[in-house]
Amino acid sequence: MLKRTLVPIFLQIQRVVIFLVFKTVYFLKVRNATYIPRSGPAIIAPNHQTRFDALPIGYRVPQPVFCAVDREYFQKPAIGWWLRTFRGVPLGERRDRDGYQQCLKVLRDGHRLILFPEGSLSRDGKLRKIQSGAARAALTCGVDIVPATIVGAFEVWPRHRPYPRLFKPMIVKFYPPIRCEKVGDKVELKQRIAEVNEQLERIMKRRLEAWRRLQARKAN
Repeated sequence: MLKRTLVPIFLQIQRVVIFLVFKTVYFLKVRNATYIPRSGPAIIAPNHQTRFDALPIGYRVPQPVFCAVDREYFQKPAIGWWLRTFRGVPLGERRDRDGYQQCLKVLRDGHRLILFPEGSLSRDGKLRKIQSGAARAALTCGVDIVPATIVGAFEVWPRHRPYPRLFKPMIVKFYPPIRCEKVGDKVELKQRIAEVNEQLERIMKRRLEAWRRLQARKAN
């Protein structure tokens, strides 16, 4: 077991390695990282195109940062150890109350959390329906959501492909935070979740559609 005192050191090493790999192999560009709060709790909410989305998103988020990860990955010995050691939060796809409560604890403890609003991987690179989890957590705790998009990742490693392709460009972009004041009333909460999800969907769809148009022009 890795000593707690060594975790921050290994996290910094990991961030450098992630930067070098994604910069040299995938020509990664990161835009508008200044929208990420330097301190205090927040939800970083990206679209979800491939298995490693959290890496190029997370390396620019100030430490400590946690990430909600599909619970099934924690059952794999090596990956599970890595996730538990480096601040992964196990979360199931459907009504996982325990996982959701862990996400709330991370936010209430004052940390940043990467939480994918779609809930699961895109099957075709397009945006899936936005689920209520990210908006509900933000409005329950009264923390802002920083929308983020990742494009090019689906071309690198689509869901059906066993291994990633190499030397494909990827771009991560962050957007101005969506203010989410704490809501206690159930009726108001439902309304605000719909409003926040509409904002997230509008931002993400616009970016993904622009990327598809760009790729179509390049192909012609």
